[in-house]
Amino acid sequence: SAMEFSTLLLSYIIYIGSIVMVLLIAVSIFMSLDEVFKDLGAFLTANEPNIIVTLAIVMGTYLAIKVETTILEDIKFRSKKFNPQVIDLMSGTIRYALMIIGSLIVVFNIFLMLEMETVGVLIVVVVLIFICMGMALSYSTLQNIVSGLALMDTSPFEVGDRIRIVEGMMCDVIDKGLVFTKVKTMEGEIVDVPNNEILRERIYNYSRVANHAISVPLKVSFEIPHERVESYIREAISNIEGVLKEPRPIIRALEFQGPNILYDINVFVRDVEKEPAVRSSIITRVQEVFQTEGHKVIVS
Repeated sequence: SAMEFSTLLLSYIIYIGSIVMVLLIAVSIFMSLDEVFKDLGAFLTANEPNIIVTLAIVMGTYLAIKVETTILEDIKFRSKKFNPQVIDLMSGTIRYALMIIGSLIVVFNIFLMLEMETVGVLIVVVVLIFICMGMALSYSTLQNIVSGLALMDTSPFEVGDRIRIVEGMMCDVIDKGLVFTKVKTMEGEIVDVPNNEILRERIYNYSRVANHAISVPLKVSFEIPHERVESYIREAISNIEGVLKEPRPIIRALEFQGPNILYDINVFVRDVEKEPAVRSSIITRVQEVFQTEGHKVIVS
């Protein structure tokens, strides 16, 4: 919104400049050139300090834009955290901000030289109000931008990583943007996830570790000895495709729950995409083994 308003403001400055030129030409038709140049000279002499300040602001704004463009262009080719599109957007934002600030100061100085300070102040205030309104209306976008910068700075994942994010969605990262992160789900869908939502959730990165643990809880009757329970479980998971032999599966008794004991089965897989299939196989195989031995098991 601020960028669009600055473009509109610059357009009106051009319109005002054009009107002033037309007025000077019209005045010169009815007045002698000597009188026009005499009045113009008197105006320039009386406002010489303000004119110098105005020109300095214009040149300073131009040089500041050149410097920030050069610096960010250099960062764009050196930075590994921020992708080029984000740096281009940051450069554009800074450029427009400098243009708005410089333009407001120049407009105020022009009205000051015309002895219309009140009008100049009013224009500056109105512009600032519109900018604040635009930022307020874009609050959610600003939140996503801040979150996007935080994600790029901390780098919890990179393009190409397989992660689990919002609402347990398993996906591959395609692109890291300033407002959205583009991902591809296991079903092949392309999703743009707002960065603000990602930052509010836990981020599981499965591409930064070699093995991934799968946890399956189950309740077993207190009457069955632990050694037999462990034997049944190891028999059930011994031939499940995708389960690694090393690290070995871990079987732990967690707590008593009435007449049952709550166990936790932890197995390790190399490809996290196989988690649903492996989990399903564990549950069905454990059920088969326990039923074959005449015992009941409750998968939590």
